[in-house]
Amino acid sequence: MKARHLFALPVVLGLTLAPLAAHADGPAPTPGTIAVLGIDSDEVQDQADALAEALKVRARKAPGWVLLDKSPSLGSLTTSLKCSAKPDTSCQQRIADTLKSDRYVWGVMSKAGGGGQVNVELHLFRRGKPDFVIRETYSDMLKDHNDAKLQGLAQRLFEELTGTSAGRLVVTAGTGGGEVIVDGGRKVPLEKGKASIELPSGHHTIEIVVPGSGRRAKQVDIQNGAEVVIDVDVAAPGEPPAKSTPFPTRTVVGGGLLVVGGALAVTSVVFGAKWIGLKGEESDLKAELEAARGKATSNNDYRGGDPCSDANLQRNVAGGTLTPPTGLSYCDKDRSAVTSSALAIGFGAGALVAGGIGAYLLFTKPATEPTTASRSNLGVQPIFGTTNGLSLSGSF
Repeated sequence: MKARHLFALPVVLGLTLAPLAAHADGPAPTPGTIAVLGIDSDEVQDQADALAEALKVRARKAPGWVLLDKSPSLGSLTTSLKCSAKPDTSCQQRIADTLKSDRYVWGVMSKAGGGGQVNVELHLFRRGKPDFVIRETYSDMLKDHNDAKLQGLAQRLFEELTGTSAGRLVVTAGTGGGEVIVDGGRKVPLEKGKASIELPSGHHTIEIVVPGSGRRAKQVDIQNGAEVVIDVDVAAPGEPPAKSTPFPTRTVVGGGLLVVGGALAVTSVVFGAKWIGLKGEESDLKAELEAARGKATSNNDYRGGDPCSDANLQRNVAGGTLTPPTGLSYCDKDRSAVTSSALAIGFGAGALVAGGIGAYLLFTKPATEPTTASRSNLGVQPIFGTTNGLSLSGSF
């Protein structure tokens, strides 16, 4: 039992270190053109075909690699070239000549001993280089090349074969077109402002070019299996630059002054109406006041001057020249009429000033702004005289 364990150990180590030893003979292959042959199998051809197709999909996506369109199966080539099922070195050279490719992947697949699994042996042929082989055991349920698990396995196997690793770069720049330039060479178009690019692991210089937004340069480090996202804030094509709207000071102030002017005008009308009413009542008392003045003059009792002054009013009333109801009512109404008249004139003038300034601010524009034709000839002019008012003129 111990002897069997000691024998198994170097075998396991040999299988584990085989890929490392193969690449130790020389550097990893430089990306370029490569062919992926159909994998040959006598027992699990469905699984073999699915893995071969997944490897081709991976080769098409791998950064820097170009898959040959003509990639026949290994079985058809070995049959036509009269080689063994597992071609020797001489036959591998003849396959390369037939494919006209210095690099290709070939392999064989069989059932695993435990059941429910398959064994695959993949080889990378490079002209003038030692054969590089890797082996893998996985579930025989993976027989659809669109299966995410099988695609992940194919990616890992391809990276092991070629000695390369890759990550993903996602660029978002607006919502329009443009392009992403990788390391000054490879160009990837932006579709609706987005691009997803698979890149080899390592440091890269990325330039994002969007029409109307110039060129943006970024430095990124890509790690195997990782995703790096670059989000560039640019205006979408055709989208006008954001424009700030200033506070409408003239409109607010002008409208406010028009409202104030209207209120003052209404107040002026109220006091004007009150003044008219007081003057009517005052005229009714005037006749009686004049009669009292005539009587006082004939009796030499009338005191000259303003009969409604405080001193004359007290003396005339005390002397009986003016009866209190008549004199006091007349003088009170006269004073109220004078006050109402002054207020009506004051509020009216305020209404004209506020309304005029408000209309000017509301219906005109400052000289620095372009004036529309519908407002260019508007004029505001107050009218003073027997008829007070506000004159607005213009072409509409």
